[in-house]
Amino acid sequence: MLGSKLLIKMWETTAEKGIGVLFKPWAIRREGLANLEMKRKELLVLAQTEVDVAKIRSGEAYLSDGDIYSTKILTSNGLTEVGSKVEPVIDLNVLVKNSNLLNSCDNIQQEINITKSLLNAEKILEKDHSEVPNGNVEDDWLFRWRDYARETNSEKLQSLWGSVLAGEIKQPGSFSLRTLEFIKNLSQNEAKEIEVLFNYVFWNYRVLSSKNHDDHDYLNFSFLLKMQNLGVISGADSDLISTLKLLLKNEDKYYFYISYNERFLYICGDEKGSEVRFQVCLLTDLGKELYKLCSPVNDSKYFDKIVHIIKESNHEVYECRVINSNGADILDEFKKL
Repeated sequence: MLGSKLLIKMWETTAEKGIGVLFKPWAIRREGLANLEMKRKELLVLAQTEVDVAKIRSGEAYLSDGDIYSTKILTSNGLTEVGSKVEPVIDLNVLVKNSNLLNSCDNIQQEINITKSLLNAEKILEKDHSEVPNGNVEDDWLFRWRDYARETNSEKLQSLWGSVLAGEIKQPGSFSLRTLEFIKNLSQNEAKEIEVLFNYVFWNYRVLSSKNHDDHDYLNFSFLLKMQNLGVISGADSDLISTLKLLLKNEDKYYFYISYNERFLYICGDEKGSEVRFQVCLLTDLGKELYKLCSPVNDSKYFDKIVHIIKESNHEVYECRVINSNGADILDEFKKL
């Protein structure tokens, strides 16, 4: 059987609830057909069906026998000849038929949207060979996800819905219904801006406030206030301070280490009670859930700014590597900054 255990779990979960019934990619995979070839065919069918649906909606074409799956489309200008003139006419039977056809087109487009989101979730889960969690995705959550995903035509947001489903399959309860409602109302531009914000998250869901930056492309007061108004962060309009207190390492050294994306900073001090103070904004609960969906990009200037703040507090700073072994973090490969 092809795919990771989590991917199979997704197919089974969605199929059981009748989600993604138009193309059933999960069924094709489980029949053991060639993975890459079937993916290519699925995407071609999706693309062609969207083209056909758009033509029918615009009146450029109609179905020859009422079968959307045959995609036998005949052109029509929608005009009827009256005497020597060609004039538009209204035929109630045709109107009802066309209305039903348009409703069918809407339903098919919604199924296409769901399928695209499912394929995005598949891309994530097929590479993840973690064990399947004990819990299951709640029915109410799954149906809400379906209702929101089918209304999304944006590829950016379809990718986001795919990430949400993959995350919920991996760990049921990861995303609240409030977060689903938020994503539903999110514009493509807002989604991009939130992604940008998440490039600057460090040390347990903190972002340096605008007061730490003289001239930054994004981390200015206006941008951070917008993120606060969206409900993603708090503290954009206040003097919120986070205090990092160093812990005792041995008799005369104190330390702490923090992370910025995949980079780690090891901080050393000589005095008991040593601390570093950062002016920050904090991710809200909504922000923390959304952060799980992103793949942050490091900004070297931002990293240097964090280092500068630590050095200003008279502490030594090292970049290091952190390895987790049997539940404990081991630090090595220190490089003084």
